[in-house]
Amino acid sequence: MAPFHNLPNQYRITIDGQQKWFAQCAFESPAVCWLFPGKTIHLEAPCLDCGEPIRVDFKDGEVLNADPEGLIGHVSVPLRKWAENVTFT
Repeated sequence: MAPFHNLPNQYRITIDGQQKWFAQCAFESPAVCWLFPGKTIHLEAPCLDCGEPIRVDFKDGEVLNADPEGLIGHVSVPLRKWAENVTFT
């Protein structure tokens, strides 16, 4: 059930020092903060391009910390074509 993934994957979610959740993808991970109001959500994942670690802390819809700074997401489908195949996008 979005935004969680039921199998272990590279998008590890930690809350209150407990790492027992996984996000479906990097774009889904910020939605976890709405299920735990007032809690800091820590996401760890490798960069899918170079393998370097990425760490982001969220709380109540805001990014508190991001390492490395200036993170960018990439989707290989142009925005104008997202509605053509929402499942793939």
